[in-house]
Amino acid sequence: MCTYVYVTLPKDTDLAPVQAALKPFRFEFSENRSQSPRELQGTHLTGRITQAQCDCGTVVGMGADRVEKEEGDRIHDQNQYIDKLRRKGWSEAKIARWKTQTEANLSYTHAQHHLECESRMDEAEKWANALRAVASFIGDRPVGLYHYWAGGRRATVRETREYRINQLTGETIINASERVHHVFVP
Repeated sequence: MCTYVYVTLPKDTDLAPVQAALKPFRFEFSENRSQSPRELQGTHLTGRITQAQCDCGTVVGMGADRVEKEEGDRIHDQNQYIDKLRRKGWSEAKIARWKTQTEANLSYTHAQHHLECESRMDEAEKWANALRAVASFIGDRPVGLYHYWAGGRRATVRETREYRINQLTGETIINASERVHHVFVP
């Protein structure tokens, strides 16, 4: 499945200034109600600013919390797999060696993912600058960011976090948690 990134704006926002703000960054706001979270539909304009089919390859889509989510899924799957290995007759010592190697592999993967995110700080800054420009062009009103991995699940908002617009940096973009509505206010 894919990751989708949404920008949220106040419901009564005129989109002409938004498009003007995004144009230098080669983004374009495309309103999208069908896949955006229901919790945001009544109070916000929600839309994607990339023109791709999904946002998996973007710095937001591959964000730092992606590894944490995968880690939670992996632990659940790993416990089931260990039970399967026991049923196959594996000894506890052999399972421990397998688990040690698996965790070493995961540590390496996590480190590589962190390096990949860091290497894309310019792209993250581009996103931050674009969102700050939108906030400025619409009269210093709140701008939000929301993303989720659509692995067969409906888009839902787990929580809303509010930041000052001056906290909107590339690092904030990279570390934006999935299924959280990040709102940047003037």
